[in-house]
Amino acid sequence: GFPAENQNYALRLRGIGGTARVSFLVRGISAKDNSQQYYRWNSKLGIIPDGTWHHVAVVYEFGKPEKVRAYIDGEESGGSWDMGGPTQDQPVVDNDELWIGSTLGGHPHTTFPGQLDELAIYRKALPAERLKARYKAIKPDRREAEHLASAHVDYNVVLTEVYENVPAGAASVLQLGEPATTHEQSVFGFVGFPKKYTATGVIADRSNPLLLRARSRLVLSEAEAGEYEILLRSRGLARLYIDGKVVVQTGPASRNSSGHEEVPKFAESKRPNLRAWPAATQEKLVKLKLEPGEVIIRLDAVIGGKGLRLELDELCVAIARPGEPFELLAGDSSKRIPLTDESWDAHKSQWRRTFKLIDQRNRRDSAREWTEYWDRRHELARATIEQTSAPQVPPLANGQPAYNNIDHFIAAKLAEANLKPAALTNDEAFLRRLALDTVGVVPSRAELAVFVADKTPERRSNAIALYLADPRWADHWVGYWQDVLAENPGILKPKLNNTGPFRWWIYESFLDNKPMDCFVTELVMMEGSRYYGGPAGFAMATQNDVPFAAKAHVIAKAFLAMDMTCARCHDAPYHPFKQRQLFNLAAMLERKPITLPRTSTVPLAEGARKPLVEITLKPGEKIKPQFPFVSLKEQEFDAGILRKKTDQREQLAASLTSAHQNRFAEVIVNRLWQRYLGGGLIEPADDWESAEGEAS
Repeated sequence: GFPAENQNYALRLRGIGGTARVSFLVRGISAKDNSQQYYRWNSKLGIIPDGTWHHVAVVYEFGKPEKVRAYIDGEESGGSWDMGGPTQDQPVVDNDELWIGSTLGGHPHTTFPGQLDELAIYRKALPAERLKARYKAIKPDRREAEHLASAHVDYNVVLTEVYENVPAGAASVLQLGEPATTHEQSVFGFVGFPKKYTATGVIADRSNPLLLRARSRLVLSEAEAGEYEILLRSRGLARLYIDGKVVVQTGPASRNSSGHEEVPKFAESKRPNLRAWPAATQEKLVKLKLEPGEVIIRLDAVIGGKGLRLELDELCVAIARPGEPFELLAGDSSKRIPLTDESWDAHKSQWRRTFKLIDQRNRRDSAREWTEYWDRRHELARATIEQTSAPQVPPLANGQPAYNNIDHFIAAKLAEANLKPAALTNDEAFLRRLALDTVGVVPSRAELAVFVADKTPERRSNAIALYLADPRWADHWVGYWQDVLAENPGILKPKLNNTGPFRWWIYESFLDNKPMDCFVTELVMMEGSRYYGGPAGFAMATQNDVPFAAKAHVIAKAFLAMDMTCARCHDAPYHPFKQRQLFNLAAMLERKPITLPRTSTVPLAEGARKPLVEITLKPGEKIKPQFPFVSLKEQEFDAGILRKKTDQREQLAASLTSAHQNRFAEVIVNRLWQRYLGGGLIEPADDWESAEGEAS
C-alpha cells in the first residue's frame, strides 16, 4: 500500500490575482538526507474564467527548473516558484493511483469544477511550436460580437450595469454573467450606483473592485455622422469601445502611499465652457470619425481596487464636433447635456435623488422577512403592554385647553400650581418653530405660501403632517444621533475611538421611519458594511484596548440613561455601577468572555496611597457575557423574540428593548421631549442616576 498523503506531482489551476494560473507541483527527494519536500511553480499568465474552452500545458525537465514553461491558449508563459524554490532534486516515483480532476480524497476545494475534454502526459519535453499549435480559435468579428452581446440593449438609452467579483483583466470580456444591479439613464455621466443591502435592510459591502459597464445602441443619420472629438474622464481604468474596438482609455488608479503627499492641484480646462475635472481624475481626448448606421458604444470602468474606495468621482464620456462645446454622450442625441458646472451639478442632483428612491425600494425588498419579524414582535409587545394598567387621565380644569391626553396631564400640573397656560403662538411663529424642530431650517417662501393658502381649521395639523413627511426630517436627526452614538470616523489619520461612517444607516433608518427597538437591535448586531455606512462601523474603536467596552458605555448611556464612564477602569465612585457590569455588556458585544487587560485598570503600586476608587476586577480576570442589570432583565424571552438563541448580541438587544421593562421606552420618550421642548422630563437625559428629584 501507499501512504494517504502520496501526491508526487500535480498540474492544477490556481486562482491568483483574479485569474486561473497554471500551477505545477512536484515532490522531490533530497540527495543529502533523503528527505522529501514539495516544490511549486505558478505561471505569470492566467485564464479569465469566462465559461469557454481553453488549452493549458506545462513543460518541465527534472533537474532544469529554470526551463519550466506554461502554454495557455497557444501563448507561452514564464513564472516563478512560490514553494521550495527551484530544485534539482530527483522526483518521487512510485506506482500509486493517478487522480484526474481532484485530489485529497475528492475535497471540494481541490476538485476542478469545470469540464475536461482531453488529457495527455508525455515522457519528453515537446517543442514550443507543437504546443502552441494545439490551440486554435476562430474568433468572431469584433463588431458582430459586440452587437450580439448588446442585443438586449434598447435604443436611445444608456444601459448601466454593475458587476461584482470580476476577475482582474476581465474588463474586456463581453460575457460577464448576471450583473449585480442594472438601471437606465440618458447620458454617459455617472455619479454613483445603487447600494447593496443585507437581509435586514442595512448597507452591505459590494466587491472591491467592481466593474461598471454602460452600453448604448445608436443609429446615426448621415447628418449625425462625421468627425468628432471624444473626451473620457475617469479616476481609474476605463475603456471606451465603439463597435468592439477600443478608441480611448485611461490607466489604473494610483494609490497614495502614505497620505502625506501634496494635495493635487485642481485641473483647469483649456476649452471654454468645459467643466474642469476633479483632482486625481484622468482625462483622455481622441479624435475619430463616426460612420452612419447602427453603432454600439460601450464603457467599461473598473471602480475601486486594493486600497481604493468604490467611488466614481465624475466618470463620464463627452462628445463634440471640432471646435464646438462638449456635451455628455447620450443614447439619444437630442438628450445630450453640456459638460458645464451648472449642467453637471443639476445632473448629479437628479441622479442622487433617483438613487435614493432606488435604494429605498431595494431596502424594502431586501428586508421583507425582517419587517415581518418586527411586525410579530410588536404584536407580542402590544399584548404585553395591554396586560399592564394604563395611567388614569386626569380631568380638565375649567378653561384649560387640551388637544390630546398629554395636555390633560400638563393642564393638571398647571392647575395644581395655579398657573394658566400660555397663549397659542401666531401662525408665523408656529410655522417657524415647526420647521426648525422638524427639518432644522426656517420655512421657505413657498412653504409659507402653502400654509397661508390653507384656510381649513386643520391648517396646523396639515402643516405638521407635511413636515413630518419631509425627507429633511431624517437629515435633521442624523447629527443628534451621531453625537449620542459617538460616530467619529477618521478622515485622514485614525485617532482614539474613531468609528466607521455609520451616519448613512442612521439617515436611512429615520428616512424609513424605523421603529426605535429595531434601530437599537440593528446597532447592537453591528452587521453590514463597516466603511460604507452600515452599522458595522459602530463596532470600530481605534486605539482602544477593549473596543467593545467603549461601545457598551455608549449603548448604556444612549438607551438606558446609565452613565458608566467611570466604570471603564474601576468601579464608579458616584454611580451604582461596577466595572464588571460594563465588561459584562462588552463581552455580550464581543460574543465571548473578555480578559481584562492591565491597561484597563488603575495600577496599584505596593506601599502606595490607596486610591479613592474601588477596584474589584484584577488584570487577567475573565468576565463572562451576561446582561448585568437584574431589574431590567427578562428572565425568559417570549417565544419568537430571539432568532438565534445563542447569539449574545441578539440577547443584549432583546434585553435592552424588552416590552417587560419600561426603562428603554422612557429614555426614548425623554430624549424626544428634551429635543422638542428644550428640557427633558428627567435631566440629565443620559444619566438618570444623577438626576435630582422625580420626573417633572
